[in-house]
Amino acid sequence: MPFDLWLVAAHVAVAVVWTGGLTALGIAVLAANDPALREMDTVRRFAAAVRRFDHRVTAPAMAATWAFGSILALRGAWFGEPWLTAKIVVVVALSALHGVLSGGLRRNDAAAAVGALARHTPATVGMAVLAIAGLVIVKPL
Repeated sequence: MPFDLWLVAAHVAVAVVWTGGLTALGIAVLAANDPALREMDTVRRFAAAVRRFDHRVTAPAMAATWAFGSILALRGAWFGEPWLTAKIVVVVALSALHGVLSGGLRRNDAAAAVGALARHTPATVGMAVLAIAGLVIVKPL
């Protein structure tokens, strides 16, 4: 049982790092693609720093979140449970958001779709975290 608690702690810790980095990524994409800000040296350096952080910290935290979560689901025999299926849908959506924003920052993509996603990233991440916590704790499904 203590091993499972350490897995839960690791899963939650890397999920917090991932969602924090995802929020920062959204803010960096907004700043880097704002025509009024994009030429400022400070914004370029901030975007470059977030890009490095994403590569070195946020993306590995996402992978670790998936790994620890998968191990926990296997150990708990939860695959097939409706609450876990709903949680996985939310986590897949967050993973896709991460990919789009990371690619958008890397390409310095000012596409309307990337900008709209970036603009709503903090609220989206916050709602996703609340949904995940509710699904895991309450297991309403």
